Amino acid sequence: HFSYWMSSMLHAAPGEDHFATHRRFAELRSVLDSEAGQRYLAEQYVGRDLPHFEY
Repeated sequence: HFSYWMSSMLHAAPGEDHFATHRRFAELRSVLDSEAGQRYLAEQYVGRDLPHFEY
């Protein structure tokens, strides 16, 4: 899910129109211009720590 989201923000789809390009850049800007967005991106990129389960 994360890799699809990042790829769709960073790479133009074949035949992408002007509106789709602006939407993609707006989504990227909304992530990068927000501290919460930056944190979310970083946590998803490196992976969050999962709780340790003992079996």
